[in-house]
Amino acid sequence: MRRNLLLGLALYWRLLVVSLALAAVILFSLLSTPAMADVTYIKLKPTVLYALFGLVWLASLLALPNGIVYVVWGKRLNLPTQFWRKFTVALAVLFFTLALANLLAAYLLPLESWLQFKLYVPSAAILVAPFVAAALFG
Repeated sequence: MRRNLLLGLALYWRLLVVSLALAAVILFSLLSTPAMADVTYIKLKPTVLYALFGLVWLASLLALPNGIVYVVWGKRLNLPTQFWRKFTVALAVLFFTLALANLLAAYLLPLESWLQFKLYVPSAAILVAPFVAAALFG
């Protein structure tokens, strides 16, 4: 139990740093468009961002044997290659699921409800994901 908790914490901050670096690059390009004032654009921007994250996680498995999270900090955890591959695929599935959920919420919920969804659901999912991965794969 304690090992899974520590592994979840270790995976969480690694995921957070890599995600923030990717977000900085992607958001910079998304923020420079003239359609920023359109509500539909604002609602769909997270969908595009989450889908791009999912693609980056999967593409990193094609280019690197263990994925991008391992390259950044994985050597310090001494986990097998199979764990890193499963973790990277799980992250891709998580971000594709968030993209689909945001797409549905953007079209089915009123703006105020969508804002609450956007604030809490992805944050909670990204916070919980490393702990679930540690429990399942660790």
